[in-house]
Amino acid sequence: MSNITVIIPFINEGIEVDKTIQSIRETSAYNVPIIIINDGSTDGVDYKKVAQNYHAEYIEHAERKGTAASRDEGVANTKTCYYLTLDAHMTIFTKNWDTRLEEVLAAHPNALLCGNTHAIDPVTRLQKPNKARVYMARYSAPKKASR
Repeated sequence: MSNITVIIPFINEGIEVDKTIQSIRETSAYNVPIIIINDGSTDGVDYKKVAQNYHAEYIEHAERKGTAASRDEGVANTKTCYYLTLDAHMTIFTKNWDTRLEEVLAAHPNALLCGNTHAIDPVTRLQKPNKARVYMARYSAPKKASR
């Protein structure tokens, strides 16, 4: 069981939602929980069916709330220790990314991780050459003022 939930807010992303979830399922070591939040799509795609196909939790807004509010709703519905927010047009290539990420988080429990993305060649669908980087910052809860 994974300690990471993937949260994907989107609007009118079409087939990209399916492709993103598929890449998560194909590359994760565990069956990571996925929450997709449809923020008022009007493109006619059956996103609920997409969620069912991949055993993802589905939240649908009748009216647009915005990306930040949708992301916050996903975080509020997370049942794991950690969460990862993704756009609905992302592709993950690294196998076992979830276990690798959990190892980093276990070693640095107050870390805030920010990664970067890579351009994909539209013809070959291969990652253009450059090294992936993960940037780590430490989060410390504010200390209470002494009286």
